[in-house]
Amino acid sequence: MKTATILLLAFGAVLAPLKSSAIIYFTPPTSIVQNGNFESGGGWSLSGNGGAWYGYGGGADGGAFEGLDSLGLSPLYQNVPTTFGQSYTLSFYIRGSYPAGQSPPFVVSVLWNSQAVGSFTLNVYSSNWAYESLTLVGGPGSQSRLEFIDPNPTFSALDDVSLVPVPEPSVFALVGVGAAIGLAWTRQRK
Repeated sequence: MKTATILLLAFGAVLAPLKSSAIIYFTPPTSIVQNGNFESGGGWSLSGNGGAWYGYGGGADGGAFEGLDSLGLSPLYQNVPTTFGQSYTLSFYIRGSYPAGQSPPFVVSVLWNSQAVGSFTLNVYSSNWAYESLTLVGGPGSQSRLEFIDPNPTFSALDDVSLVPVPEPSVFALVGVGAAIGLAWTRQRK
């Protein structure tokens, strides 16, 4: 019985620091893009004379999605709050005009502060969505312009656009220092 009591006390002493309110858990950042899944409307604008088309169902997440205007070459855009020099991860899903009947290739080009930063091509006619991502860096000022355009005479679709800041190395260093202090404090208590 003494051995069991000692083991329970030892086990409790090991778990006690895990219940401490001093431990801070990292929560992943949320996207700074408004309405990236195109469900609620708003957040996005069109430049030029063309128009985008809206899909009510069948998006990458099962809900709504946005079709890019390829005839008027009008970019779908949003100005997002950014910090100069900060890295961001942009991710999104693209698909061809399924089931509208156009032939591949389906292309989605990404512009960041009016500069082309990526072009993504699908050479297949399918209802499947393709996941794409790239890293961007915040430009001067307090916001950057994110644009999507379909440069081909096809209709490419876009869904689940997300833009999140990449944690700086200093954040990882602070977490490491905090973990080292916590470990030293736990050892010192024993």
